[in-house]
Amino acid sequence: MTWNGDDGVRFGALLLPSQTWPEMVRRARAVEAAGFDALWIDDHIVHPARPEAHWLECWTTLAGLATVTERITLGPLVSNIVLRPPALLARQALTVAEMSGGRVDLGVGSGYAPSDHEGVGVEMWSGPERLRRFREAVATIEKTLDGGTGEVAAATPSEPSPRVPLTIAAHGRGALAVAAEHADTWASFGGFELDPDPNFALTRERSEILTELATGRPLHRRLLCGSAALTREPIWQSVDAFEDFVGRYREIGIDQFTFHWPPTDTNPTADPTVVEEIVTRLPALRG
Repeated sequence: MTWNGDDGVRFGALLLPSQTWPEMVRRARAVEAAGFDALWIDDHIVHPARPEAHWLECWTTLAGLATVTERITLGPLVSNIVLRPPALLARQALTVAEMSGGRVDLGVGSGYAPSDHEGVGVEMWSGPERLRRFREAVATIEKTLDGGTGEVAAATPSEPSPRVPLTIAAHGRGALAVAAEHADTWASFGGFELDPDPNFALTRERSEILTELATGRPLHRRLLCGSAALTREPIWQSVDAFEDFVGRYREIGIDQFTFHWPPTDTNPTADPTVVEEIVTRLPALRG
């Protein structure tokens, strides 16, 4: 099951692969049982802020989770082009899509973390060089997804499965142009440690640029949120604050919301009772 083409709001949970494998399985199953639409895994060579921390590799983790979940969409949020050749990344996505029965959404970004460059022995790129490489990588990824079999295993041999959806994370105008041309979904996190109003204004501006560049081409729009490192929005302090947050971003076109999960891991202000109540309200908020 994938989201692309569906109407309404969708909700996803991002798990940092900093837990043991049994705990990752427990959390993934809990997210699926709670009714989330998608389960995303962060993809870096090490934890960017705590390189000494325990850390599981993203695509190996996704392959394992494909065997212990049943309906939820799986994917990286996002894989970056520093770590893998683009054709290999696309082939990994196609493989996990087949393992999961077509439940993969491939998220791609240009990368930002110095630890990723250090980990694979690649010098940091300049802005123009990163954008050039990103354009080329996305074109190769799209070609690989469309070429070869280009499809995941079908329910019957006569029923072709849809192409693996492509999500592109983008913030600058050049990267937004890549998303406008190639993406099924645009992904953003706003910015680090921004107050609510600047974060909203920046996301709205980028969404408007994307609309301009896409010239009528429809895209889903996904926001990563909920961590104290990303926004100071009080979304985990009351149900009203959460619903107000979703409503404001829906008005500027965001139709997919992904939260660092569980919120208490990344946001010290999260009230567990409020979080539990919010989860029960997700079905009503999808409409």
